[in-house]
Amino acid sequence: MGVSLADDTQDSCPTCAKEETQKQIRDDIEKKTNVSKHESSDLYSRDTALSYSSVFSQFSARVMSAPVASFAGTFFDASGLGGACPAWDVTAYFVSLRFDQFCGDVMAMTWPIIHGLVIFAASLMGFRWAVM
Repeated sequence: MGVSLADDTQDSCPTCAKEETQKQIRDDIEKKTNVSKHESSDLYSRDTALSYSSVFSQFSARVMSAPVASFAGTFFDASGLGGACPAWDVTAYFVSLRFDQFCGDVMAMTWPIIHGLVIFAASLMGFRWAVM
């Protein structure tokens, strides 16, 4: 019956032995590499010449020089089409009506809004298909 309490706790506590082994491994690594867990290593060094604005402007310039970006900028451009504005005249009994709503001042202000909404909706759908 001469069993000591220290031997009994060491055998019945597998996590204690595991923690001790992990501590020994950490100590061995620190001795071999001469780096403690609080010292910085040479694995990463910050490039002081780079900043957020410089990286973003370089990326933006590369994207805008791509053929896809120049195509996207002219995709909805209809300024060179020209031509006459469609208009319809309808006469019913004694009333004559003219339909030329596509060329009015209200539509000249509305087309850029419609253009923006179409681009926004297409961007959302593209994001949804790509991410979700």
